[in-house]
Amino acid sequence: MKVKHISDRAQLLSVADEALVDDIRYEDFENHLFNDVLFGKGVALHEAYYFNSSHLLRHIINSGDESSFFEETAIAGLAIPAISETGINSINELYHYLAYDKYDNKKEYFQQELFESARFDKYIKNLDFGLATKNNAIFWPEGIGIGYENFIRKNFYKQEPPQLPQGQEWIWEESELWRNSCFEEALINSKKIDSNGGLRRGQLFSSIAKEVGVKNSEKYHSINQILELAKPNPKTSSALRIFWSWLNQSYHINFSEKLGLVADLPNYNPNKDFLVDELKINSKNPNDGSSFHHFLVDAPSTEYLLSVNPKKLINTRLGSAADDYFESLNAFQNSPNDSTAQHFVKQYQDYSKEICNLRTFGHKKSKKIPLSLSSSHFQYAGYLTSAISATTSQPKLVILSGAFLAFGLYLRNEEEKLKEYEKEKTEPILLKVSLNKKSS
Repeated sequence: MKVKHISDRAQLLSVADEALVDDIRYEDFENHLFNDVLFGKGVALHEAYYFNSSHLLRHIINSGDESSFFEETAIAGLAIPAISETGINSINELYHYLAYDKYDNKKEYFQQELFESARFDKYIKNLDFGLATKNNAIFWPEGIGIGYENFIRKNFYKQEPPQLPQGQEWIWEESELWRNSCFEEALINSKKIDSNGGLRRGQLFSSIAKEVGVKNSEKYHSINQILELAKPNPKTSSALRIFWSWLNQSYHINFSEKLGLVADLPNYNPNKDFLVDELKINSKNPNDGSSFHHFLVDAPSTEYLLSVNPKKLINTRLGSAADDYFESLNAFQNSPNDSTAQHFVKQYQDYSKEICNLRTFGHKKSKKIPLSLSSSHFQYAGYLTSAISATTSQPKLVILSGAFLAFGLYLRNEEEKLKEYEKEKTEPILLKVSLNKKSS
């Protein structure tokens, strides 16, 4: 089956992956959602996210009887479902397929609080309206599991230690069984489910959980639950938490690449992680990307955005100021230089100002955030999104033209962030770019 690609490259909403729920705060979920919709070209969701994401559930429930920002996003066609079965034509059909066929009515796979509420019917209707009017679903290509298997083999299985950040080499030794024998067991168990399907992340989670001492390990994919049940020593616990994040990063990179999406690694930590560096090493020009244009910009605050009617936000996202913003973005990508960078920043500020003018009172509308534009050119076509400023976790913002991956690291302490920014203004903390290769 040939995958249907999105021409404008929506971004995978990785923060809705329940496997990340222990590492992503709800505030950061909201931050990413606003960011990726308002300043990016839409979001794509793995089919399971619609029904098993506790962060998404909370977002829906918090909206009460009114349509949430995510639902308005879906109605406008800016939320794209990534579906594994080509015969599915609605979100309602998708729910029944997942609940009663794919997951065989196993309640642990779903957020029952949503399904048992009257709010569920409205949620489904809103999503189906967007899907019916925009016909924007994408379907999984063959080989997603095989791609994940190959990615794990290449980066972890019987491999020499990569160029890990200084002081992190011990993780490679600590994870030897997880990288090798657990991988082998998970692959065998995955093939029992689908002989041609490749590696399943859930099977790898279960094998590792069993190895560290968790009984009925197939029931637990939460790293916090596994650590609580296994109670490993502090060193093993730290290594497992980091290795768990590597498995999730690998999954999101592979899934995004196979579906032509922008990958997002929301909890990527340059002080512990290495996959971005490995991809950079394999690019045509690994030393590229050190040239940045630096700005300080006003970005809408998350608190303010939460106070605005979601429909008004989406109408602004579909308006002329947003069109000008995206045109300037494309211009910078096509010709990254001082002039296009300055023009982009102007359009970014104009668009942000229009968003901030939707209400005349209430929460503080915007905050200053550092923004960096890079003129790098890697082997993959570049695409970026911007960032919303959060009250409790404010990101640095790096806009990278012509690169290949997305990752965001939100600094928990704003004072620490400000000190770091003053100390070293060139270090990127938030990147959002595409895994799509340039067309020839």
